[in-house]
Amino acid sequence: MKLRILFAILGFVLAVVGVMAVTLYARDADQRALEDQRPIDVLVLARDAPAGTPADQLSQYVEVKALPQAAVAVGAATTLDGLGGLVTSVDLVTGEQLLATRMVSPDALDVPGRVDVPAGLQEVTVPLSPERVVGGALAPGDTVGVVITVGDKTHMRLQNVLITTLQGLGSPVEGDASGVTPLPGGSVFVTFAVNGPDAELIVSAAQSATIWLTKQPEGTDPSGIRVITPAEILP
Repeated sequence: MKLRILFAILGFVLAVVGVMAVTLYARDADQRALEDQRPIDVLVLARDAPAGTPADQLSQYVEVKALPQAAVAVGAATTLDGLGGLVTSVDLVTGEQLLATRMVSPDALDVPGRVDVPAGLQEVTVPLSPERVVGGALAPGDTVGVVITVGDKTHMRLQNVLITTLQGLGSPVEGDASGVTPLPGGSVFVTFAVNGPDAELIVSAAQSATIWLTKQPEGTDPSGIRVITPAEILP
């Protein structure tokens, strides 16, 4: 009898502890939810701002907007203070939050050898390892083929794609008379000028597939390409 009473008391205590634990957890969850909804003032683009816009001129492009904390992007600027001397690194569009990472020094936009983007096209950049960019033997103004591999299938999906700039290429070693440029030590950032659908294709491939580039000088024969599978390698 005493043992049954003891077990009953123990069960009651455990039930009380369980209820208290659930109550505290729910209270913490409610508190976290309230914190996520707490409004924070951030700078949001009221109209499009072109790349290269100085920070001291951004006041005419941005407005202060209160957003829930959960909706505030990492690095979102709450004020223009501290951005003096910087410029926008890319075109900013209406409605997006002003990110500190989009602000760079003016020198960062002055990329040697950069070529203009043809009218109607837009730029997209992907990082590629040296062997995927013809060993670094590319330059702004070159046109390339974009070979994409998904699973066991490979295809030259795009051709005659204009490169507007490359960053991360090696430079000839000072005092080396060979004129040979060493391979890049890390990723090469390749910027293409493409239309919207091709930009989507390149970004998707960079995220979920692999990309190799071929150098396509004027007169390159674009015919004969096909989807390659393992059966094509050893027919």
